[in-house]
Amino acid sequence: MRNQKTQIAEGRTPKNILLEINLLGARAKISMPYELKDPFLKRSMRVLPVVCGVTPGVSQNQIEVTVEMGSPKLQINGSSAELHLSSDNSNEMASDAVFLVSKLLEKSLNENGIFSAHASAVSFGKNGILLLGPSGAGKTTTAIYSCLDNKSIKYVTGNRAFLDSKTNKIIQGIPDFSLRSSSVFDEYTKFNLSQRLNLSKNTFSCSQKLQNFKMAFSPSQFGIEVGKVPLNLRAILLVRKMNSNFVKFEPEKSGKEELMNVYSSLCEFSEILPSVIVGAKLHYPDIFDAKIKTERLNFAESLVKTIPVIYAEGRLSDLSKFIGGLLRRV
Repeated sequence: MRNQKTQIAEGRTPKNILLEINLLGARAKISMPYELKDPFLKRSMRVLPVVCGVTPGVSQNQIEVTVEMGSPKLQINGSSAELHLSSDNSNEMASDAVFLVSKLLEKSLNENGIFSAHASAVSFGKNGILLLGPSGAGKTTTAIYSCLDNKSIKYVTGNRAFLDSKTNKIIQGIPDFSLRSSSVFDEYTKFNLSQRLNLSKNTFSCSQKLQNFKMAFSPSQFGIEVGKVPLNLRAILLVRKMNSNFVKFEPEKSGKEELMNVYSSLCEFSEILPSVIVGAKLHYPDIFDAKIKTERLNFAESLVKTIPVIYAEGRLSDLSKFIGGLLRRV
């Protein structure tokens, strides 16, 4: 049985911290400067499931990653990688390390039939719905609103969902999520979140307001219950949040468009994310061969043929009602 949580064990050398990650059976050993540990773990929460404490005894490492300080360098050889960084910004360097480790882990998972989708997900009982769409479409905003609006709907993930291609089940999500400040203050006024979280618009700088600043939260801060995995995937919702009446539609060329949307979400973390490691200014090589890309495409085709795909746009309140009704029917 696959391990369905991310587990990290740590050790210590005179200069480096050693982290051992077990993500759904894909294992990685990472050596990095000790000062990168905390920012690395903090940033990993955005793309990897929650770390379940320190778990010693992780073995049979499939991936080995070494992060060192020095002239910018990236070398990948099969299941091992060496990344040299030169920057005074530990957060920037940690982001680069997370990006590298995440892509290597994803490659290992893909080889075992597990694919991650850039998606939000909610559940009711043992059934789940994926919310797909480009960045800014309102996936996380819609998922969180639905859970706040209807307590029978459980939250699964707001950023990345892991799917088993053999069963079409959602086997893991990322509990923590990010929301734009505008959502908290303007779109969630019904739930008095700003008062509950003790947030004020005056606490944000002008630059943060202009950039529609994102804030990180955990479900417990919102009083939201997290759904248990694995979940049967019952529907895929291609969502666009708009200030209009709720509209459900089926485009004339829906088959092709559905496949493009699903495939794009499946390859987000390997093909669409920026390919330049920011801190070191290094180009990231394509480590995903034609076989993996073909398998990902085949999985996307299988999903759109077997799982109902629904297009929806509208007000958050209308989307929430539609999702609640959809979950109760499946």
